[in-house]
Amino acid sequence: MQLQNGTLEIVDGALYIKDGKKAQYLFLKIALLLSACIGVFHMYNYFRGDAHYSIYVIVMGIISAFILIWLFQYSNKEVISLGEIKKIKQKDKIVGKVFTIYLKSGQKRKLTFPKEATDIKQLLTFFKEKGFL
Repeated sequence: MQLQNGTLEIVDGALYIKDGKKAQYLFLKIALLLSACIGVFHMYNYFRGDAHYSIYVIVMGIISAFILIWLFQYSNKEVISLGEIKKIKQKDKIVGKVFTIYLKSGQKRKLTFPKEATDIKQLLTFFKEKGFL
């Protein structure tokens, strides 16, 4: 099945998602972690009295830390077994249909299908048969 950016396959009771989110989330988490560490370093220097211009960097570090904490609620798994799925919610948005998969670990995984996708009805019936929708 065609996603907005990638593909989705259902094989042997598992969802195989190939959309490149794993690498994207890894680079994003590394950049935010570095930004938060730089903010902590500048906060240390600010309270020591060395640099007074650092307040902007400190604010950016705090914002990066909050975004990093928020980002950890999303999963980037490429293989999700059906046993890991708690529930699935569907929303219609401008870009197409968005399925939010809630995992038993407390994380979420979003799948976006384009508006012209024809496989959505098969996926809806599959999820309803399994009791996720």
